[in-house]
Amino acid sequence: DEIKSLVLSNDQTYDFYLPMLSTAGSLAAEGMFVNLYDLKYLNFDNNIWNKVFVENASIGNKIYYGAGAFSINAYEAIRAVMFNKDIAKNYGLEDMYQLVKDGKWTLDVMNEMSTKTLADLDGNGKYTPDDQYGILAQSFLGTQWFYNSGELFTTKDENDIPQFTLGDERSVTVYDKIKGFIYNNESIYIGDAYDIIDMFANNQALFFPEVMYHVKTMRDRELNFGVLPCPKYDESQELYIQSTDSWCLSPVCVPITTPNADRTSFILQLMAEKSYEMVTPAYYDVCLQGKYISDEESADMMDIIFGAWRVDNMEIFNWGNFEPAFRNAIIKNGDLASLVEKNRKSTEKAMENTISALTGKE
Repeated sequence: DEIKSLVLSNDQTYDFYLPMLSTAGSLAAEGMFVNLYDLKYLNFDNNIWNKVFVENASIGNKIYYGAGAFSINAYEAIRAVMFNKDIAKNYGLEDMYQLVKDGKWTLDVMNEMSTKTLADLDGNGKYTPDDQYGILAQSFLGTQWFYNSGELFTTKDENDIPQFTLGDERSVTVYDKIKGFIYNNESIYIGDAYDIIDMFANNQALFFPEVMYHVKTMRDRELNFGVLPCPKYDESQELYIQSTDSWCLSPVCVPITTPNADRTSFILQLMAEKSYEMVTPAYYDVCLQGKYISDEESADMMDIIFGAWRVDNMEIFNWGNFEPAFRNAIIKNGDLASLVEKNRKSTEKAMENTISALTGKE
């Protein structure tokens, strides 16, 4: 890794780095970055930096990466739902924007609409990449819906230390519902990112749950689409909760080799403040709502999409390779209790190693 090589060779060319979040987590655990809470001029108690991100991603009251106005791609890394407006109209589906506003945009509703819009376009009696689907998604869909439902793989204790707490009654209920929607469901096509992007652009699906980055991907396609927040688990859930992709978000990190930490933190804070003042409004109002999104209703959804998003430390570190096992279990109709039991020891051991490295405590 280039950043690691530069830091280990005491190369001071760069005062800070912007790696992908999962890379940042790995490098932080290897001692490459400083604790941002120790830097003199960084102020995380305002809207300049994303408080939710900092609170979610801290471990042992230390934080090695920051996101917010400084990182415009924090918007693009959030997962939302694009939908084909022509297909919705052709099937006489209920106004999804109004469902969102009324708090009735749920997993049940999305699944019902998905099922209604499955179509064997070539009439060969089987569903292939040439047909129309309700949902096009990557294999991460089950994990995404799990987060959207208000669940996490890890929670923090009173000392800000992550605990592997998956497996309580609600998480099992949520898991089983999501598994019931995804397993052996012909209206959901799970595929490679590039393939499903082309299929959605070719008007072959009602829904396309993906990171907001792909809103601009669709800009130059012949496609009439809108954007929605990810659905709630049910109507009793208070907020629409979005998640972020740790391979799309680039937080700011300060290496241990920075020659003048105070100077670096002063520059970073100033850049973040100016980004909040000038760059964020330009991106949000001019690019996102002006160029990438063509309808006023989708623009109205942006405040909801960006209003409540989170990141799980499991998303950053993938302790014990648990998250891929989780998503595969959903696709293959696996049992959550058995999955947790099988992977608990390796997952908790990996967590202990990371936590020890980041906090300096055994």
